[in-house]
Amino acid sequence: MYNKIWYVYEKIEGGVAEVPSIKGDLTKYDEEYGDRRSDFIVREIEYWYYTTYHHKHIVNGFSTFPPDSYYEITKSLNDISNPESVEILKNYNVNTIIVHRDLFDEEDMLIWSDENIDSAGLEIAAVFGSDIVLKWKY
Repeated sequence: MYNKIWYVYEKIEGGVAEVPSIKGDLTKYDEEYGDRRSDFIVREIEYWYYTTYHHKHIVNGFSTFPPDSYYEITKSLNDISNPESVEILKNYNVNTIIVHRDLFDEEDMLIWSDENIDSAGLEIAAVFGSDIVLKWKY
């Protein structure tokens, strides 16, 4: 999946977010998402791993302990229809969002609907199969 969007990464400035991201607080005590936390963690580590290839600043991957901003960013990525979430992402200099629709669950499909993408002020910069590269319309 990453080889096909390689050349797009070369043009990226600022932060990159990849979705789907985690949901909840990554603890086993999270009643809604606790049983899926290991799946979320593995996916986030994979996002982080690929930064060794594209050398871009990723805002939602981690290798050991996530910084405090991580939870604010991932919460915003899971609430993209909220204008406050959009502002948070912009304040963290997130300029590009890579959407991996083949990894979506039903909740992600609702969050990252075409309508929500448009209302957030994002536009499609590139499409590679089920992967979509989004940028702010500015």
